[in-house]
Amino acid sequence: MQNEFDPAFTWNVELALRSQWLDERLTVNANVFYTDWNDQQITIFGTSGSPFDFRTENAGSSRLFGGEIEVRAQPLDNLDLFAGFGYANTEFTDFVSGGNQLAGNEFPFASKYTASFGGTYYFDMGTYVSVDAGYQSKAYGDVENTEARESGRDRDDQAELLRRQGIPGQEQRAGPCIADERQVKNESPCNGI
Repeated sequence: MQNEFDPAFTWNVELALRSQWLDERLTVNANVFYTDWNDQQITIFGTSGSPFDFRTENAGSSRLFGGEIEVRAQPLDNLDLFAGFGYANTEFTDFVSGGNQLAGNEFPFASKYTASFGGTYYFDMGTYVSVDAGYQSKAYGDVENTEARESGRDRDDQAELLRRQGIPGQEQRAGPCIADERQVKNESPCNGI
């Protein structure tokens, strides 16, 4: 059975800032964006749990807006630091699927908040150590915005910590270490990493 759907159309606005300061030791990048969709193509998963049980449908209209900021700094010749934050607000404004009214629901797999930070220290002997962490807020795994964990497609808040060390080009990596909100509250998300 062939799944037929229409092409999607968007109207996009984005404003961006790209800047370097303090003899290029500080970089600040930021942008804000807005997207208005007509006939957004959406993947609808079936109830079998199989990754092959899906179809594509068109949402009548939807929108996305948000922003992000990234800061990179080199406070010392041998130390690089970075941090970033993102916000995305998604909404179907006109969408009926299988007789269900989905207007007002968020896009599936779209975290509202994301963040990252970390740094790398370079030793004089040519080795380094690097640590970075990332965070994504909860995202729904379906267009209905249900929290049915048995589907395996919904995700709670999630944090990740990576640690790398070595010689550039010959990295050794300890991680990733993924921690959900229960592990973070217990203060043991990464087995001592």
